[in-house]
Amino acid sequence: MIISSGQTVGYIPQSQPGFNGFTLYMPDNLPPFSRDSSYTFQGGTLIIAPASWQGLISPAAMVAPHTITLNPGTGGTLLVDYGALNGTTLQTSLALNVYLTSSPPSSFKIQLAFSTQGGSKAEAQQRYDATSNQTTIQLNEDYSSYSSAHTNIFIPGNPYQLSLDGQWSSIPLASQAASSSPELVCYLAGTLIDTPDGPVPVERLRPGDAIHVFHDRQKRVEYLRWVGRKSVTATSPDDWPIRIRPHTFGENCPFQDLYVTEEHCLFLKGAFVPARMLVNDHTITREERTAYDIYHIETYEHRIISANGALSETYLDTGNRSSFITPDDTASLQPQTASPSQTKDWAHDAAAPLKVERGFVEPLHAALTRRAMKLGFSARTVSHPTTDNPALTLLDSQGTELALFRQDGRHYIFQLRQGSPFLLIRSRTTRPDRSIGPFVDDRRQLGVLVGDITLTCPDGTDLPLTSHLTAPAETGWDVVEATPCRWTNGEARLPLPDIAPGTGCLLKLEILSAGPYVLSEAAQP
Repeated sequence: MIISSGQTVGYIPQSQPGFNGFTLYMPDNLPPFSRDSSYTFQGGTLIIAPASWQGLISPAAMVAPHTITLNPGTGGTLLVDYGALNGTTLQTSLALNVYLTSSPPSSFKIQLAFSTQGGSKAEAQQRYDATSNQTTIQLNEDYSSYSSAHTNIFIPGNPYQLSLDGQWSSIPLASQAASSSPELVCYLAGTLIDTPDGPVPVERLRPGDAIHVFHDRQKRVEYLRWVGRKSVTATSPDDWPIRIRPHTFGENCPFQDLYVTEEHCLFLKGAFVPARMLVNDHTITREERTAYDIYHIETYEHRIISANGALSETYLDTGNRSSFITPDDTASLQPQTASPSQTKDWAHDAAAPLKVERGFVEPLHAALTRRAMKLGFSARTVSHPTTDNPALTLLDSQGTELALFRQDGRHYIFQLRQGSPFLLIRSRTTRPDRSIGPFVDDRRQLGVLVGDITLTCPDGTDLPLTSHLTAPAETGWDVVEATPCRWTNGEARLPLPDIAPGTGCLLKLEILSAGPYVLSEAAQP
């Protein structure tokens, strides 16, 4: 079978057994009663997922090793996935031998995923045998004394430059540490996912369940690899779930309230857009909640799906999987991977482009607001006054405010005092997604954007200062922009050179951008 670029072939058993000396359940995409099976890679993905065998194999049967032959061809991905197995549902032993017909090209990837549920023992190791000129990769996971999963992958040659001594070496497993990613990308309970059996609440779905997905503009059935649940305690309005009212995107789209987290994406105009960027305080709003549960579902490839009738997404593992637990609360679901990592990114693994550019999102936001007016929502009448005046001040190391000598366009010139080792640049702050609109993908708390800084001595000598470009972030500076400039966070420390500027020195700050700043009722512009 040819696995072409963009094609994913899943290893899913049939309802009837094939014959291989013992009872053996064959995958749907292989001919029944076949002793050997062959695949040729042309950029696609083959998934071997024994988790889909759960409940189909007699507990009394010891399954004989099944053999699959792979031609690595022009490259692709082989995924051996134990991510949803456990000793309760698997009460036998599974064994698989995979033979590559030739040494693989660099574009051929092998991914190994473990479950580690219920205290199972997982191991991945590899070695090169110079006598037979063969590399062996071995994947084992033991769930109990009578249930285990075992895979051998035999590769001609030594493509991974392993030691010539023939000794086994461990393949490092991914860390089990919780993800540091703060992003919440999920559905709330009650979200109805479209399946062949009709809409099913997301919290009832389990690995192996069939759902409807949209791929290449066609609706088809695919199977879930993983599901996860997580409890959220809101610490700020950013953590509140987003409510999308019925008919927001069109008639019956969604057909009932859809609740998602702010980073969860909707599929609009051929691209994915985070829900937070579409909030219009009419049909798309943040709903205050202090605590709630969120759920996500993963297919083997990132897919577009229907959630309450709106087009949305399955889970894309960008590094936060370990923060979830399984829906039955029995154990943390922390699939581990051998190199290369299974962590994915939007640029290469998404079902559609991720669009967060203002030029794309702002017209969508405006169109959704106009639709909200047609649905009977009143136009927004309350707006917060803003200003572009940063209220910029400069303080010495004693906290004394320095006099503004003059302002010349975007240049602020201050009179320095003698002997201060550093200065503080203080200003108003703004969060662009709030002061301009949620369609701006910038949630930083920003002060002013500082460009050139020049120290002018009494004799007229100009000394350029660049210490703000290398100052540590914890001293009040944001990342350095593409051109030599840097945002403050409202109070940034500016080190001065190891000279003692005398009275009469001037400091010139170039402020490239400032505001708009949202003013409180008591604030003055």
